[in-house]
Amino acid sequence: MKKKALVYSKKDSFWKSCVTITENILSTYKMAFHSQDLIEIDLNDEMEPKQIYEQAKDLFSKGPDQIVFVDHHPHPWEFIKHLDRLYQGKIPPIYFHLYGDFVCLSNYYYKIKDILERTPTTFFVASSKHARLINKFLETKNNTLIHPFPVNEQLFFYDAKMREEARKEYNLLSTDKVFLYTGRITYQKNVISFLKSFVKYLHFNPHAKFLLAGNFHDMGIPYIGKYQETGTTFYSWEQALYFLPREFKDRVSYIGDLTQEELQRIYCASDVFVSLSTFNDEDFGMSPAEALCCGLPSILTDWGGYSDYCNISDQYTSRVKVEMGHDEISFDKNELMKILLKDSFSFVRKDISRSYLDIYSRESVSKNLIKCFDHIPATPRFNEQKFRSISEAFENHFDSPFKAKGGGFNQSYFELYSSYAN
Repeated sequence: MKKKALVYSKKDSFWKSCVTITENILSTYKMAFHSQDLIEIDLNDEMEPKQIYEQAKDLFSKGPDQIVFVDHHPHPWEFIKHLDRLYQGKIPPIYFHLYGDFVCLSNYYYKIKDILERTPTTFFVASSKHARLINKFLETKNNTLIHPFPVNEQLFFYDAKMREEARKEYNLLSTDKVFLYTGRITYQKNVISFLKSFVKYLHFNPHAKFLLAGNFHDMGIPYIGKYQETGTTFYSWEQALYFLPREFKDRVSYIGDLTQEELQRIYCASDVFVSLSTFNDEDFGMSPAEALCCGLPSILTDWGGYSDYCNISDQYTSRVKVEMGHDEISFDKNELMKILLKDSFSFVRKDISRSYLDIYSRESVSKNLIKCFDHIPATPRFNEQKFRSISEAFENHFDSPFKAKGGGFNQSYFELYSSYAN
């Protein structure tokens, strides 16, 4: 069996979802391969240049047959340059587990483009639309493999008894139809926009309830330089609650930033998961994956990684079209309202759970991982013009890399992110 070096940060990421993703990916390697064939190498953002070199030397001395970069941060470009010198230009096959931030880290990948073009390299991407986006940087098309992020099946599954207990815990009536959003709460997650549509829906179904869980982030739309002051997102939510019609004020609640155990309980207790994200890094979506594995039917935007959930079952997931406008990427509010009014969300929850765990559980993903390593890696050839232009945009205008001269998104953004749209 070939030895694999797993390079990742043993210091937790600043993104909560990325911590979960990294832990789950590592667990699939331990399920798929013998422990004696796995070499773990720490690479974190507190390391000085000399320490990075020492870690590269440590990896080299252990003689792995394959090198796997599991984490998204820090970017390993310096580490890889050290490896190139140590291996005298003949690095063993490299595998990257790509997260949604490949585009905004493109200038770092560009620094090692020449090394990668003479090294067998495979990019593991978590969804089909992310593969389409990454392939726009490549002339060769056999360097990307779709390999989804795994879900911890011991934490996320449907439990009828848990549903009953959690509904009591959250004071939910048997007549309440609970819509739920979990995850980061930012401008591009479109939570406030959904709330406005939800208020209209309440006139037709006063028994509906919307629960929001997650932490608030003030990101704005960074790709075009639209930043928010600290506290803006939370203030917008509070304002939206303040202006709710009096008769609907008890139909909307923020329930906090939940632990994974608490998330399972609220997934089981709820009736419909909703995420209308148009976030530029939405390559996969851990929250929808976990919700669906808990048997929760979902309303999702047809955007980025979300589309794969809809492709698996358009019965259990309802997709909402995305409109790429000059100043903003938005969801089709009319289509959302039609889905809400149709009210076709009654399914056997265990059937939904089983359908998605069959694909996204760590056990299922570990089996797919073995198949991925049966793939013969090839050296990539990058689209020099595309790669250089995007890299330079982030190098020279990191605060607004896709901003058009008159404001709004530029043509490069539309060319690249059309991969994520319908």
